[in-house]
Amino acid sequence: MLAAALELAARGLRVLPLNGKRPRIEGWPARASSDPAVIRDWWQRWPAAGVGVLTGELKNGGYLVVLDVDGDVGADALHELEAEHGELPPTVSATTPNGEHYWFLSPAPVGRKIRKLGPGLDVLGEGGQVAVPPGKGREWDVPLDEQEPAKLPTWIEDHFQRLSESASRPSGEWAELAANGVPEGQRNDVTARYAGHLLGNGL
Repeated sequence: MLAAALELAARGLRVLPLNGKRPRIEGWPARASSDPAVIRDWWQRWPAAGVGVLTGELKNGGYLVVLDVDGDVGADALHELEAEHGELPPTVSATTPNGEHYWFLSPAPVGRKIRKLGPGLDVLGEGGQVAVPPGKGREWDVPLDEQEPAKLPTWIEDHFQRLSESASRPSGEWAELAANGVPEGQRNDVTARYAGHLLGNGL
């Protein structure tokens, strides 16, 4: 585990020790590190700790984005999206206990640590973390020493851009409510429905 963590850190990635999929350190988004001394100290304390990699902004520029495909539901949803938009480009990938991880680079932050692309499809961006091999049920299909992460497909970027625009520019009923206000006695109901609308759009 220590050797894997040090190898990833040498590639400019920030790592952290895990207990299963949970970080072992408090404040991990700020404390994940590529410093070998810090990493050695963590794994001296927890020799069997799993290895996590921080997603989001990279030290060498760009942003790491990981597509998490969860089970058959996620695989089916991904196949449907690929049929519409084209197959994912060759990239770094790993088998997980429940599915697959696909690594991508983006020139801009995707925002938020987890965003929903579809059923069983999560996109891990700024402030997220992903468990990596070695570990039970985890192994590299295409490791970093064989392939650089591909550029994040444009259609995934466009999907989240559309969601952001939808949230910032209400339409239909929501536009009318924003312009005219909510009648007295209906605020709780309307707020609950609008929160459901945003959640349903992955926000």
